[in-house]
Amino acid sequence: MSEAQDIAELERRLSKALERIGGALEGMSRVPTGESVAEEANAPADTGETAALKQALEEERLANAQLEERLKRLKIRSESAGGSLQKELDETKAAMRKLDADLQRLRRANDDLRAAAEELRTAAMENAADPHLINKSMLAELEALRAQRAADAGEAEAVLAAIKPLVEGAEPADAEKEEA
Repeated sequence: MSEAQDIAELERRLSKALERIGGALEGMSRVPTGESVAEEANAPADTGETAALKQALEEERLANAQLEERLKRLKIRSESAGGSLQKELDETKAAMRKLDADLQRLRRANDDLRAAAEELRTAAMENAADPHLINKSMLAELEALRAQRAADAGEAEAVLAAIKPLVEGAEPADAEKEEA
């Protein structure tokens, strides 16, 4: 059972116990009236039942306070986990945006490289090797290599951003096992 289900079950049992104790205390604290005065006078003295019920009530109140404190801690933990999940999501989105920009740059650089290579091929077929075309082709190729490198780095960052929460989440569980 999960902690939330455990807490719900304990709260249910606690409230039923408190109701039973409250009912028993009400029955004991009734003021005697007319005819029942004689019956109650003849009734045996309290055998510590009231003290036992008060003790049980106090124990149930203590258990209730402990459950409320545990519930408060669970809520705080849940809220902090939600905040960290949002942070991780934002980091992953940022990495994906960077990767997308790098891939767009790579596509443009490859298109420029293809165009420059086509111009250079055409010039070579016409036996008109133009130094400007050679330089243009070399620059396009360098840009394509830089864009490829940036895209690879962006992809690695996106993968790391995606697995970082998994790796960090696994570390505390491993540490808990070692402590136990």
